[in-house]
Amino acid sequence: MDRRGYAEVFDSFQAKEDPWGNPSSRRSMFKALLSWVATRRYKRILEVGCSGGYFTDMLVKADLGRVWALDVSTVAVERARSRYPSHTFVVGDVRDIKELFDFSFDLILCMDVLYYLTTADLDELFEAFMDRLTPKGRLLAVLHLDDSTSLTGTNFTTINEHCKSLFGDPRFKKVCMWPDTGWGKAVYFVEMQEIGDDEV
Repeated sequence: MDRRGYAEVFDSFQAKEDPWGNPSSRRSMFKALLSWVATRRYKRILEVGCSGGYFTDMLVKADLGRVWALDVSTVAVERARSRYPSHTFVVGDVRDIKELFDFSFDLILCMDVLYYLTTADLDELFEAFMDRLTPKGRLLAVLHLDDSTSLTGTNFTTINEHCKSLFGDPRFKKVCMWPDTGWGKAVYFVEMQEIGDDEV
């Protein structure tokens, strides 16, 4: 699927006021994720797949660092900007992260995003993440546990298995990983290794 088709799929999905359909469940997950990343402060934070901006607002209010929020859907970003006009929202495809941002982040969060990409996309994206993470920078991703097919035609199980291998890259040090959180999600939380770091 080309970039335009990818954006159109998510514009259509985001046309609903609450596209996820279960905001209370997501709020519970957001609170847990926030507590996991809030063990330190960050200079720059990137949230990928910000949707309507709910978690963006939680990140900003937690005052962990300056937050940039990215979504491929113009519809989602316009809604997020209308709700939270003081926050920084950007329309763009995560696969273009190096072109969108000419600086690095101390924390990148990808929630319910990676399984919409192909394995080839993911290989390139993880290299881009490593390029855009600071030394000791952190990457957290939430993946859906299901054997069905995503909006973009990828298989959740295939993508999850591929992501598991990517998160096992020796350039990453595990912070913590939850293969099944109980929300029907897997969470991977890793940190860039510095030369001389002991592997965990």
